[in-house]
Amino acid sequence: LREHQGCVHALAWSAAGAEDLLVSGSDDLHINVWSMCGSALRTSHFSAHTNTIFSALLVPGNEAQAVSSAADGEVRLHNLEHGTASVLAQFEGKMVFKLAFRPDCASTFISTHEDGKVRLFDLRAPLTQQLLVDLGNRTSTTNLAFKPGCADLFAVGADPDPYVRTFDLRSCAEPLRCYAPK
Repeated sequence: LREHQGCVHALAWSAAGAEDLLVSGSDDLHINVWSMCGSALRTSHFSAHTNTIFSALLVPGNEAQAVSSAADGEVRLHNLEHGTASVLAQFEGKMVFKLAFRPDCASTFISTHEDGKVRLFDLRAPLTQQLLVDLGNRTSTTNLAFKPGCADLFAVGADPDPYVRTFDLRSCAEPLRCYAPK
């Protein structure tokens, strides 16, 4: 990934499409899309973030759009064809770490935050988000993953605690399970 001018913190494969694509985000504030057929840079897009990009994903089924999150506390939607970016949400002074699209719905994704929260975004209502999980300000939610084959279940990792919590999107008041090291 020689086209970036800084550390690469975000990598994600495109959802099943006609071409294998890899999207990357970096300290250089660019989102790059790579064609794995020939390892060529397909597009490089200035994200308009003002600090490190932590997550960048192509919108499933729409390779012309991407979403990103960064240390500047913003979640952005990018039109890669037109080179534009719009702010979906801004969380002043709180980094946004990871994004993950819901496996059965290309318009919804969740995010993890420095303030211990997990939020749901819907691209059909771009300026709104729903609070799903709140672990409190002493814990940062730093990582997440949906369970393959079960679009309502997701896991969240946090810092500084050692637990992995699983949640059901339909009812996130309490974790379904909490996994801890022995």
